[in-house]
Amino acid sequence: MISGSRPGTMPLHLQGKWNNLTNPMWACDYHFNINLQMCYWPAEITNLGECHEPLLDYLQTIQEPGQLAAKEFFNTRGWIVNTMNNAYGFAAPGWRFPWGFFPGGAAWSCRHLWEHYEFNQDTTFLREKAYPLMKDASLFWIDYLQDNNAGSLVSMPSYSPEHGGISKGANMDHQMAWDLLNNLQKAHDVLNIENDFAKTVKEVKNRIIKPQIGNWGQLQEWVEDVDDASNKHRHVSHLYALYPGAQINIDQTPELAEAARTSLNARGDGGTGWSRGWKINFWARLKDGNRSLELINALLDPVEEARSGMTGGTYSNLLCAHPPFQLDGNMGGAAGMAEMLVQSHNGVMELLPALPSQWQSGSVKGLKCRNGIQVDITWKNRKVINATFSSKQNYKGIALINGEEIAVKCTNTNSFKY
Repeated sequence: MISGSRPGTMPLHLQGKWNNLTNPMWACDYHFNINLQMCYWPAEITNLGECHEPLLDYLQTIQEPGQLAAKEFFNTRGWIVNTMNNAYGFAAPGWRFPWGFFPGGAAWSCRHLWEHYEFNQDTTFLREKAYPLMKDASLFWIDYLQDNNAGSLVSMPSYSPEHGGISKGANMDHQMAWDLLNNLQKAHDVLNIENDFAKTVKEVKNRIIKPQIGNWGQLQEWVEDVDDASNKHRHVSHLYALYPGAQINIDQTPELAEAARTSLNARGDGGTGWSRGWKINFWARLKDGNRSLELINALLDPVEEARSGMTGGTYSNLLCAHPPFQLDGNMGGAAGMAEMLVQSHNGVMELLPALPSQWQSGSVKGLKCRNGIQVDITWKNRKVINATFSSKQNYKGIALINGEEIAVKCTNTNSFKY
């Protein structure tokens, strides 16, 4: 990320600056149905927020073509981007149908805008850059979601990447739309915005159909309870609410978290490089460090250069295999390792939430939590023995350390030590 995503440059894409072909796989483009976003999952938690900036700047450049695509294809307000995009603002459904149909790319990307604010607490960035893009993206969903005649709003037509056909109510759409509107509500609170639009955001968010548990205990991928327990598809898009979203978590929604666990177990640990990278993060959010570690080891399986098929692994130069190579698996794996060591999505800084049994002792420096807190951790026998919290601004909050809630207070000149 440091090498390939500096401020003032274009963001990372599938192969980043390491592409060596004039006709690369998938056109070496920006895939918005997970791959581009995954490339930036580690940016904030590993304290590389400045390397996040190329993506956030790029989103501004595709807002206008995204508005055109929303108007021409769906007759809605707001802006969208579908599965693939490029340096020239291609925001329309493309390549093949339904594979290229995914108007949720803008909503997903807006999570990056909000997280950049959460990790850095820059209200100027929120007001001037993030909020306008988030608001405009929300207008699409406010217009696009439809009443299901039972009082709830559903997405139609929708497509669960890259699985199944066009449907009425792919739950990933609902989770992304809910997430976007929920983060907008938080932005309204930060910016002290109280107007008719803020009321509309709250009303629409509350009407979006909630995550559902199906007949075999799974988290449903669609509104209809049609999930196949024997299906091993690499995409697990309907777990967006678990990660990178936070609508589902084991502390506040334990039944939904258990349903997500059931779905993950059914899909298995196979898949391409990025698929394994995503699953590392899922299991970290479920606080199962041993399962995350199994997937890290699978992600690092050696791959021969001529290998084909959708099995993932890592080449001898450490680039991740889709195959062929893609950066998203590398970045997703790095984000997952950090997520195993510190989590802050629920308003509490939890240290070692998903520590595997093999990592008995160790240390990590410079990880970052939301609210702009940097943390260094040393542990022995799987227990934190030292932790240092530091901030560029005054901060008061709670850390969960060795199962105990600890009040943390630090300033821009003094750190807090445990």
